[in-house]
Amino acid sequence: MFVEPPEGLKDCFGFVYDYDTHVLSKAEEEWEKMHDNPSSRFEGAIVVSKKTKLEVERSLSQILNLRKVELPLDEPFGRIIEIVVSGIHHGQIKLGESVNNEDLPRIAVDLENLREKKACPDFCMCKFSGRERIWGHHIYHLILKKCADEIGMTYDALTFDYSQHYKIRVHKISEYLRDNDWDIRKGIAEEERTVGFILLCILQNFREFFRVGNVNRLNEGILIDKNPFKDCINGKCKYKNNYFPIWMSKSIIHTIEEKANWLESPYGLRMENDEDWFADSSKIRKRVEKRPLATIHQVDCRCSIGKYYFELYINKFVNGEVEKKCVRHSKNETQLSDNEAIDMLLSEYYGRFLPKKQAELAAKLTRRQHYQDNRGPLNEKERHSKFLLRKTIGKMENIVSHGLDIKHLSEQISKPKGAKRKGGDNDG
Repeated sequence: MFVEPPEGLKDCFGFVYDYDTHVLSKAEEEWEKMHDNPSSRFEGAIVVSKKTKLEVERSLSQILNLRKVELPLDEPFGRIIEIVVSGIHHGQIKLGESVNNEDLPRIAVDLENLREKKACPDFCMCKFSGRERIWGHHIYHLILKKCADEIGMTYDALTFDYSQHYKIRVHKISEYLRDNDWDIRKGIAEEERTVGFILLCILQNFREFFRVGNVNRLNEGILIDKNPFKDCINGKCKYKNNYFPIWMSKSIIHTIEEKANWLESPYGLRMENDEDWFADSSKIRKRVEKRPLATIHQVDCRCSIGKYYFELYINKFVNGEVEKKCVRHSKNETQLSDNEAIDMLLSEYYGRFLPKKQAELAAKLTRRQHYQDNRGPLNEKERHSKFLLRKTIGKMENIVSHGLDIKHLSEQISKPKGAKRKGGDNDG
């Protein structure tokens, strides 16, 4: 996105190519000002001329069939595209017209449940049957084609293979920054290669700058592919995109990873043998990590965030690896609401150690407490289940408090018949 240039520079603009680095540098600058040690920081960005900004605006205008689109400062490109497309569909913007900074704030983004209009251009959201990621992918590739022209490559070369695309992009960006990064140039970047660089950076930083149609939650390899939605278009959605955790059990498992030559303790993880961490770099060390015993994930299709279901996973640590097993899902429970589907999976989990009615109540209490799910007071049967659940938990707590003795007894009764036991008979 475009931002204000460093202090003292006029008739130019900053362009952020690395969002995280730039935000951090500005925070450090403010911190230093507060402590009477001011300095000028402009990391993760370049400075471009007015002409360059106008050329970028012209490129975007050509994609959106407009005379001109003025890009405001501190606004991600994806947001501007959503505003313009929404304005075109709802008649607030006409094709071939100019859109300036004063027009954009007056247009509300409304791109949900659009009815298709024949007059709308092919890039309008209404042409994609509500599948917003297919629409976002389409817009992404319109920009990618324009980018290919600017950097002297073919569109096919940039979409043939993700690894090839990645190598080309890294080479082009690195080559440009070697001469034009603010830390190196301390002035306005050259104009010749800058538009191509900016378009490349918009596409590279799609999670920050190009959140059109929720494509920021797609794998970049999918985004580069020319036709990743063939199955979805043919009605065969595969629901293999995001495994977004929406609930994690309080019960945990411990995983242990052994590795040589860990140079430093990974942040946030407890490491065994920390006291002599740097004494012997060849030493095999163990990393102990806690993971939830069970999780519920939302799994959505790559074509739309609105197409999803829920899965309950049980995790086990077996032979040095974490095994995740889906024990139940809501894919075929189309009659259930989201709340009902999650309740079903929570009940499945609690049913591993509670009677059915108590497990159902535990699921309801979990959602009420942790997810602000207010569905009214408990009915008479649920209150009775709550009374029984309290008694069940009391018995379980008593068992847990005697855990080591129970483990010892388990080991004793698991011994082969005839094995000698201390302090007792050997009749088995």
